[in-house]
Amino acid sequence: MPRETPYQIIVGLDFGTAFTKVMIRNTVTDELYAIRFPYEGREEFFLPSVLYLRDGAILHPIGIDSVEGLLMIPYLKMALAEKCRKTPDRWLRLANRANGGELGFPVGDYIEALTGYFLLPIVQHSLQDVRSRWPDFQSHPDDSVFFQMSIPAEDVQQEKVLESFKKCLFWAVDKATIGGYESDLAKMGDAINKQQPREKCFFIAEVTANVMAYRRSREGRSGLYLFVDVGAGTVDLSVFLYPNPEHFGEQQNYSAARVSLTGSSHIEMMAWEAAQPSILAALRLRKEGQTRATTHTLDLDHNLNRANREIAQTLENDIRETLGSAQPRHVPKEFGQIKVLIGGGGWSDKPYRQAVERALRAFGIEPDIFLLPQPDNARTVWAEDATRLAPRFSVAHGLSYPFWDWPEEKYPPQIGDMPRQAPPQHPTNPAHEDDGS
Repeated sequence: MPRETPYQIIVGLDFGTAFTKVMIRNTVTDELYAIRFPYEGREEFFLPSVLYLRDGAILHPIGIDSVEGLLMIPYLKMALAEKCRKTPDRWLRLANRANGGELGFPVGDYIEALTGYFLLPIVQHSLQDVRSRWPDFQSHPDDSVFFQMSIPAEDVQQEKVLESFKKCLFWAVDKATIGGYESDLAKMGDAINKQQPREKCFFIAEVTANVMAYRRSREGRSGLYLFVDVGAGTVDLSVFLYPNPEHFGEQQNYSAARVSLTGSSHIEMMAWEAAQPSILAALRLRKEGQTRATTHTLDLDHNLNRANREIAQTLENDIRETLGSAQPRHVPKEFGQIKVLIGGGGWSDKPYRQAVERALRAFGIEPDIFLLPQPDNARTVWAEDATRLAPRFSVAHGLSYPFWDWPEEKYPPQIGDMPRQAPPQHPTNPAHEDDGS
């Protein structure tokens, strides 16, 4: 017997700086799951957000047999945003350095084509997964799939950046459903730039997606928040005013946003630069507390402690700048009661809590810090791995909620400063006692 109710399936696509994750929700049956990608002979939840190079050919990570010895093109998301913003090209420089010149041209010349080429197989794999999960999909004439992707909060308000992300996803969905595209990068980039909008593709700030589960939970509290999302490549910082959780339709106002190059993978990478290349794996294990202290690990600890201090200082400065930008947009009482909400899988006391606490105290604010709660259905989705995996899927999980439940967003240029507000304080960096870290 044919289904009476059409499926409305949401593909929540978290295009991350270091890894891409996808969660799929059937809004009719209320089923939710995270998809796995074939990568190096394994099925992985986390797909590296990179392209690889082999003998002059550009390879996608989905289905690749081995990446050993391959050069890569990383930071696609940040490089695309950077090119559109025309800001100093730190991400583009890193992407060019990682491929060692083997690409044969600057990454920025074809970043739209490279980004579209990365997204296309992910969209195709997601559609295949939907058909496999629900074999009767498309048996109803109104069955639909919606693609929802997140953008860093600092970029959603940049029209050119948002337009580029939209065109890349529109093109990927278009080619995944209709088929046929030019493999030549120049022609692909030209097609993406001419791509027309597609229905059923929606975009939202990463921090809004990140806190969707929090908004829906019993723990959600209205007020002013500094959201700190600690990923592998970056730490995304956003200051937002969250309305009464009972009123999902209310506006969510962002007064400041920034991306800090202090993600957790930088800790072992910075320590590695001062050590032997062969100890990178040991540094990562030691950082995560998976090895016992020995004479050998004392050297590792020295390098890690120095990296932790540098990361903490850089992040503290970035948080202070973010708070300084937000301060004139709030009355003193509201700003003084700001709470800190933590997301992402890289959070730790050193260096992240340390940096957050120091930055807040520089503004005379006693830190009120708490972790993003796990969604109620976390154990259903990830079973015994829920504690480890749920924080890393917070964006994809939020993106799986239907767009009609998303709050309206308002960004710094739309908010403006508070009238007759006294100039914001610019505290000097207090001297930090050496705590041996």
